[in-house]
Amino acid sequence: MTSQTALEAYARMINTGECEDFLGMLADDFQYTSTSVLVDITSAAEYGDYIRQKLIFLRKDTKSYPWAEMSIYRGDHVVVLHQGSMNSPVAVLFLSVEGKKVVKGFITNIVPHPSEPERSGIFPGVD
Repeated sequence: MTSQTALEAYARMINTGECEDFLGMLADDFQYTSTSVLVDITSAAEYGDYIRQKLIFLRKDTKSYPWAEMSIYRGDHVVVLHQGSMNSPVAVLFLSVEGKKVVKGFITNIVPHPSEPERSGIFPGVD
């Protein structure tokens, strides 16, 4: 698996609300860090609980509805997250893959700034 494949699955999860395909890619000891979450997540099971609840919450209000776009930052594939519209970047997601599993996820809204990555206009799962 490549990081691009994993990022596409993540973006599809955000754009459709269906998370099982992406969750199936995670290593059991998946590590998730966010500049917006106070405590790191240290397992795939814990991340699954977190993201399922977060997707339910975000989809209740069109002002906070999330969108995920495939993007490039300094030559690396990333996902830019938008909130409320497809033109409101709020965060950048990086994933690390080892073998056939995603081992780390890092999401930031500070560095790089969400407006920095090169946008593709590709939102997996959106027709």
